[in-house]
Amino acid sequence: MPELPLNPYWKSLGARFAAEGTWNVPANFGDVKAEYLAAKDTALIDFSWRAKIKVTGGDRILVLHRLLTNDIKSLGPGRACPAAFLTAQGKVVAVMDVYVFADHVLLDAEAGLGKKIIDRLGALIITEDAALAEAEDLAHLGLWGQNAEARARASGLAFFRRDLPEGPAFDLFVPAAGAEAAAKRLVNAGARPCGVDAYEMLRIEKGLLRYGRDITEDMTLPETGLDRISASETKGCYPGQEVVARTNTYHGHAKKIVRVEFEKSAGAAAGDKFFVEGKEAGWLTSVSVPPSAEKGRGLGYALKGYFDAPLDVRIGAAAAKGRIFPD
Repeated sequence: MPELPLNPYWKSLGARFAAEGTWNVPANFGDVKAEYLAAKDTALIDFSWRAKIKVTGGDRILVLHRLLTNDIKSLGPGRACPAAFLTAQGKVVAVMDVYVFADHVLLDAEAGLGKKIIDRLGALIITEDAALAEAEDLAHLGLWGQNAEARARASGLAFFRRDLPEGPAFDLFVPAAGAEAAAKRLVNAGARPCGVDAYEMLRIEKGLLRYGRDITEDMTLPETGLDRISASETKGCYPGQEVVARTNTYHGHAKKIVRVEFEKSAGAAAGDKFFVEGKEAGWLTSVSVPPSAEKGRGLGYALKGYFDAPLDVRIGAAAAKGRIFPD
């Protein structure tokens, strides 16, 4: 199982490790509750396990602008945005964050998606000067929390800013050889290292979807709700654009992403169905029970007729009480 560049440093800080895809990553640093609460200030999260695709060539911006859902041409060096890659039928091949550097573009996606993105995007590059390859020997550190921007500035390191639904996040990419020095500067600036256990709680709380858990290629972009932040309405055509526009214009969603709250004693799990007045209304895709929260939280999909307003639901075989909220 491959190791992250920073694993020796994380081990020195007391990290306990677990598998994340094919990677061995910090699960926690001994106190998940403290990490979750500290993340309200500034969480330092190692995202080096995620797929990184480097796009080079003189036509790289034009190619990505043509093939992805967001307005890539409007980004200059040092800028970032979310985007998706769709089939002609509007189905989600991949979701990613796009980071523009002076001499290349970096696509950051769920672990394991690198080859799929390279193969599927690459097949649509015909005559343009653009090439895709998985980035190697690269560390990716993220800062989340209300004081993340202040910690990023205090470190003196060059971060990208991404705007999330509940505030900005900051991303740093450094060669593996310089990763430990960068991480130490961030810790000295007041950032708290957090493992994937706390990260899962945080991202579910923020409503951030993960491909392979909350999104599959069976779903259209409007069903995931990501078209609101990942798709430009003014850039013109991209694969699947007509389906996205038609779905939203005529409300043609067969299902739609929702947030879920439930009793902490419910024992809810990803895959559990939920019901309204005895009728199946949807299912859960991600679940967490934050140690300091009054209720468990989840993400899932409500079927047509159940995603327009908050509804009380019963979850799973135990018929636990819950409530769904349109995302």
